[in-house]
Amino acid sequence: MHPLFIPIINMTLLDKTVRDHLLQYMVHVLRRGFAYVYASYPSQWEEKVYHPYICTLKYSLAAMGKCLRDSCLDCRKLPTCTEFRAEYKRRKIETQKTRYAQAELDASKLEAKELTTAQLTNIAYDLREKFTDEESKINVKKMRLILLKELRLSISIGRGYDVREMLLFEHPNDFVK
Repeated sequence: MHPLFIPIINMTLLDKTVRDHLLQYMVHVLRRGFAYVYASYPSQWEEKVYHPYICTLKYSLAAMGKCLRDSCLDCRKLPTCTEFRAEYKRRKIETQKTRYAQAELDASKLEAKELTTAQLTNIAYDLREKFTDEESKINVKKMRLILLKELRLSISIGRGYDVREMLLFEHPNDFVK
């Protein structure tokens, strides 16, 4: 009932059943604004699918009569241009900058799941003054909060106690049980 468009890089990435029985048309895009259209129908007697050529699609860029450039990216008028494709490019650039900033933030975070207990112990030892009391006792809850606040490392309670035991084992003179 409803048309379905499936953009794919290679026909082999599409399931064989879908390729053989559900596709009715195939549009092979060669470059922006230029494509070939093929029909698609399976043979009644063999395990073959035929793709007879139907037509060629040629679309010029939007607002081509007003702007002769084929790309807005190298245009110095991009920040102020009122053409639809220039507005689209500006939004696309803003979206990409936002995504790159978020990806950079995510990449800078340390993943606690990927760190071993020994690595967490070394990190916690450097911050020991912030989660020990006057008697040099380790406060596990405070250690977890400090790791989360300072380094964005979220560890479970059980892992926090493992780190505490490792600190007590490796540095018995620095901490009291």
